[in-house]
Parts: sequence; structure tokens; C-alpha cells
Amino acid sequence: DWVQKDLRTYKIHFQPMWKFVFMEKGGKMVMGVENIFCQEQFVEATQWVNDKFGPIFDEAPHLLNKNAHHATCQDLKPETRKLIEEYYALDYCIFGYKADEAKPSKCAAQGITKEEFTNRYDQCKSS
Repeated sequence: DWVQKDLRTYKIHFQPMWKFVFMEKGGKMVMGVENIFCQEQFVEATQWVNDKFGPIFDEAPHLLNKNAHHATCQDLKPETRKLIEEYYALDYCIFGYKADEAKPSKCAAQGITKEEFTNRYDQCKSS
């Protein structure tokens, strides 16, 4: 019920990622960032930010709680998964997420150029 009613209006945290990394340029949506990191690469991403902009991150706070349990998509009811997959469909398409993959073996978005992301956006929007 929460997914259906509140996910679309919930503040920033649950918005699709493409909205944060694409920008309009010359009447066209283009990739606006240099690198995309996946959650599994959080430590690598914080190191990249520190190297690029100076020491911003000391530690990865979410890695400190070793007892935290996070459910997987497979734990959700099928109708809940369907709503989530519909809401994030453009993210799934652009960033190469697989709806049936429990935990990705690698970051599908890593190493893709800005131009390729821009092309993916165009292809995903038109399909």
C-alpha cells in the first residue's frame, strides 16, 4: 500500500536516479556526471570523491553496523515488486539493472561513457 500511495510523492530519497544525473542541454537530456558507482562500490566511490575533491568522507557509516539486516527484492510480494519495477523502469533500462537479479555480481553501470548513457536514455524513453 505504501509503495502505491507514497513512493511517488516521497521526498528526494526514493526518486529515480536518472533525475539526479541527467541534465537538459540544448533541448536534449544528456548524462551530466562523470562516474556512476553502485551501492556495492560505496568504499570505492567515497575514495574517488576524496581524491577528486579532498577529504570529505572518513568512513562509510552504513558499513559500521554489521548487524543490520536488509531484505532483498525476492522477499517482497510480487505486486509490490511490480510497482517498484514500474516506478524505476527508466533506471532499470538506463543503468542496466536486472529485475530478477538478487545481488549483482558487478556494477552494470561501471565503465559506460557519458555518450552511451545519453544514448541509453534516448532509447529507453522511446521504448
